Amino acid sequence: METNEKIDFVVTWVNSNDVEWQKKMNSQLELMGKEQLMTGEERYHDFGFFRYWFRAVEKYASWVNHIYLVTDSQIPSFFKGNKRVTIIDHKQFIPQEFLPTFSSSTIELFLDKIPGIEEKFVYFNDDMLLNNFVTPKTFFSESGLPKDSAIPSVLQPVSDFDAIPFNNSLVINRNFSKGKVLKEHFSKFFCLKYGVSNILKAVLTVPFSNWSTFKIQHIPYSLRKDDYRILRKYAQKEITNTAKMHFRSEMDINIWLLLELRFMQGEFSPRKKSIGGYYDFDNVEALIQSVKKGKESLICINDDSQSKSLRDKVKISKDIINVLEDKFPTKSMSEI
Repeated sequence: METNEKIDFVVTWVNSNDVEWQKKMNSQLELMGKEQLMTGEERYHDFGFFRYWFRAVEKYASWVNHIYLVTDSQIPSFFKGNKRVTIIDHKQFIPQEFLPTFSSSTIELFLDKIPGIEEKFVYFNDDMLLNNFVTPKTFFSESGLPKDSAIPSVLQPVSDFDAIPFNNSLVINRNFSKGKVLKEHFSKFFCLKYGVSNILKAVLTVPFSNWSTFKIQHIPYSLRKDDYRILRKYAQKEITNTAKMHFRSEMDINIWLLLELRFMQGEFSPRKKSIGGYYDFDNVEALIQSVKKGKESLICINDDSQSKSLRDKVKISKDIINVLEDKFPTKSMSEI
């Protein structure tokens, strides 16, 4: 990859505390004949982590070309405009027929249409954070291939969300012979960078004639506009079916399919799985230690919990903010 090649960052964000946004969502639900959701702060809560996303980027990735903040007619309360960040509204890149949308699956499928975005970019959900120094080579190889970990796995449904990887696999299996792909790109699916445990588990999937799913890490995604062209080649109908629902549904595909299509064609460069870590509110002590030590360069701080109440989560979030504030004490240029 050329050292002067530009790479943008894209981060999606929604203020789910915003009552006007909640009302817009309920209006769409009513239009579709679906049950409306309660409005108010008890159901939706922003724990205040997002400002640290900008501080982390300035500290650990000052080389980034430009940042696109994707929102739904919203601006973070702390945000101050500057030349490094452009706020992008959904209507600037998602076709009008699919708006409004309240589905991250839909938003992700059109990111390459953001006006002015570079050929290569890194996509963050707002719960993903840089936790240590990164370079362009963290995300793309010398030859320009996106870095990723293609670890074959077995789909074990435990939630409604698992319809999505199932739908992704349908597209993969309709278009790609597992045996042929493994023969052509074997070293990319069974790479020592993934760790012995993951390789052994992947080996157990070999006898099955079709693909089940992949062990996708919930960390920033290295993307190219070319990847989206591949996605539309193989899944245009599925893209439309996903986007027209306005909300997440059992018909969805998502950004993981784009990654998996790259896997099928060997259009990626294997990287160590240990670069990233996923943490929720049920393993907050491990999260705090990771933030303090910078153990993984890329982390996800998900506010899900199997048992914690909102009151518990608010208390936990204060502990997390204290650690983040210690690590990133300097305001970013995007803060008032």
